[in-house]
Amino acid sequence: GYVPTYTIGELATAQFFEAAEAQIPDLSQLTEQGEFKPLISWLTENVHKVGSSSTTDNVLQAATGQRLNTSAFKQHLQRRYLGH
Repeated sequence: GYVPTYTIGELATAQFFEAAEAQIPDLSQLTEQGEFKPLISWLTENVHKVGSSSTTDNVLQAATGQRLNTSAFKQHLQRRYLGH
């Protein structure tokens, strides 16, 4: 792998999860309990179905309402490592 692509993937993943959390009540609790069906369904509908027919930028914009940015990833790091 190429290290910068890992970083881009982490940024996008955080945005996707943030968008899914906004649409699926209790998503964090469900995934903590090992229940991934709601997340997989969301990803299938918003990412997987359109992923091969559009650009990464367009998929991200359509699924999250935002262009690639660092906001969701920063929040993830703060929650995970700083308890905020």
